[in-house]
Amino acid sequence: MSRGDTSVIVCLCEGMNDAALREVIRGGCATVTDIARRTRAGSHCGACGCDLKRLLAEEARLDGSEARPGARSLAAK
Repeated sequence: MSRGDTSVIVCLCEGMNDAALREVIRGGCATVTDIARRTRAGSHCGACGCDLKRLLAEEARLDGSEARPGARSLAAK
């Protein structure tokens, strides 16, 4: 899933692509549960859970902050 490819469907159950999910994350969603509450992505089969976590981590790195204060980093060491 590349940052420039905004046509990648992340959640098949809800038809959510990475661009839409990044906007939701930038709008204040800090956890997969937050994303599921706002968009329903990640609330059905769970197959997109890892991708949602990856998007959260990527967006946290882009803005220079943690996705959620006190959250553990998902980035590999």
